[in-house]
Amino acid sequence: MEVPGRADDLSPELRERWRDYVDQVYARLRPSYPSRFFRRSPADLKNPVPLQVRWFADPLEPKRCLGEEAARALCDWDVEGRYALHDEYCEYHVAYAVDAEGRMRPKRVAVSTELREYWVLVAEHDPRALLAMATDALGFEPRWRDLYGVADPLSLSPRARRLRFARQVAGSGNLDDGVPTQPVGALNREHLLFMAVSVNGVDDIFFIHMFGSRLYSVKTPEGLRPATRDEIFLQRSRPDLACRNSDPEAALTAQDAVQKGRPITFADPLGIYIHTFAREKFSYKDDVLPERWVRFRRGQQGMFQRLEIGPGDDEPAFLDDILLHEGARARPVTGGYQILRNVEVGPLMMMGDPEPVLPEDHVLLEPGTETIQCAQGAVCGTIKALKQRYDAAHKPRTGTRGGPGGSHG
Repeated sequence: MEVPGRADDLSPELRERWRDYVDQVYARLRPSYPSRFFRRSPADLKNPVPLQVRWFADPLEPKRCLGEEAARALCDWDVEGRYALHDEYCEYHVAYAVDAEGRMRPKRVAVSTELREYWVLVAEHDPRALLAMATDALGFEPRWRDLYGVADPLSLSPRARRLRFARQVAGSGNLDDGVPTQPVGALNREHLLFMAVSVNGVDDIFFIHMFGSRLYSVKTPEGLRPATRDEIFLQRSRPDLACRNSDPEAALTAQDAVQKGRPITFADPLGIYIHTFAREKFSYKDDVLPERWVRFRRGQQGMFQRLEIGPGDDEPAFLDDILLHEGARARPVTGGYQILRNVEVGPLMMMGDPEPVLPEDHVLLEPGTETIQCAQGAVCGTIKALKQRYDAAHKPRTGTRGGPGGSHG
């Protein structure tokens, strides 16, 4: 099994460890989401062909709850927005710089779909390979202390290295006990190495495709029909999943294939990849965005896991000199949310020749008329609380001598 994106030249032993980890995730989830139409490997399919699964990477839940402008502000709220809202298997970070007039302005956006579990596995077993990966992603070589919190991780046991790296860089990911949810170190918070939000993990990628690969059907006087999106998510007690870009796209693409009797699986290598960026919608000085300001990295062609948008440090331009054209309106690009609305991500999937559908393959649901109301979902309460914290943090400061900013009047 190849490593994500074929981005790194790891030892055979480490590749084997990665394959074993992925196999363990699949085996753990399979009893809860049994379907003979979801297979572990393309080798288990007859005449496999690609199955396109992709979605826009901008977080949809805050838009559904509070609208476009609030979603943009919250998602661009540095690490607060990232860890709370970047849940579409894609995360981003905005780098800032000081312009010639002394103003702090956005310089560029880094986007990543790299998997936390992969980076933690390498950190645990091969610190030198981890250092090479981090240098490749960041463009500079970090210190051992930046990665592990100690000067010599090579002297530590693999278990100790894993926990130190998780604490310093990766956060717990709901996988490492005794580790803070968010990392205590600055490297993956003030830059961007990989996805650190817990729901952007390997188990979630498997779960949503396995969830969708069962034959959900409704009995009618004319016979069985495929269940609708709302029937599936409501009657399987997961209406929250329907309120994102990623989960319904993944689940319903799988559902459409298996309703035709076509088994599916992940292509090798497993990963989430950046498939498209609508460069033609962005301009700089009345011309399309320069190609040199769009850099796909961390993977081979068709399997990129990193995208960097914006001018280099040696150029006088800034991110907000770029315009995004939507209809008749053009607006400066001030953060990553506008970028992600024009980026498509997703795994590489395969499907095989149709196989006979048996009666026992169907998961029978009741005919339903209820529709999912995303704006009333439980997550909206959490997002509204985040908005209150955002408003408090961005409240205009009042001086101590009378008026705003300390004016004497």
